[in-house]
Amino acid sequence: MNRINLLPAIAAIMLGLGSLSATAGTTNTDSWSYEHNSINLDHGDAVIHGNNGTAARIMPDGALYIAGKPQIVTSAQRQQLRRYVATVEDMQAKGLALAGEAGDFAAGIVGDVMAGLFSGDSDQIDKQAHRRAHDFAQKALPICEDAKTLKQIQETLVASLPAFKPYAVIEGHDVNDCERGINYDD
Repeated sequence: MNRINLLPAIAAIMLGLGSLSATAGTTNTDSWSYEHNSINLDHGDAVIHGNNGTAARIMPDGALYIAGKPQIVTSAQRQQLRRYVATVEDMQAKGLALAGEAGDFAAGIVGDVMAGLFSGDSDQIDKQAHRRAHDFAQKALPICEDAKTLKQIQETLVASLPAFKPYAVIEGHDVNDCERGINYDD
C-alpha cells in the first residue's frame, strides 16, 4: 500500500466536491474540465467547448448545434447524442451524491484521528484513515465508468460525424487518470 499524506488528499477531495455542490446549488450549470476544453450542463443541454475555440450544444432530444448552427444528424447519431447528454447528466448526479457524502467521510476521518490520538495507537489511525479513503474513493468509480462511456460515444460520433471532432475533448489519459487516482493503493 502506498503511504500518502491524508490531510492534503482530504482537503483536495473536500475542495473539489465542495465546489461542485456549491456550483450546483446556485446555478443550473455544472462543468468538468479536460485541459483547456470542458463539458458543461446548461439547463439540460450538454455544452462542449472544443479545441477550436467554438462550442457544440447537444440538446436532450439529440439535436446538435455547432457554433450556434443546427447540424443535420442521422437517427443513429441522434441516439448517440441523446446518450451523450444522459451520460453527462448521470455524471453530474453521481458527483453531487458523492459531494453529499464528503462531510460524513471527513467527519469519520477526524473521528478516527481523535480515537487514535486518545488511545495512542498511531498505526490504527493510518489503517482506519486508509480504509475510509479507499471506501470513499471506490464510490467515485462509476463516474470514471461514465467518462469511459463518453469517450466511446465521442469516438463513435467522430467516426460518423467529422464535424464533431473538435468536441472530442475526453482523451484516454483522462479516463486512465480517473481510475488510477481512485485505485492508488489497490
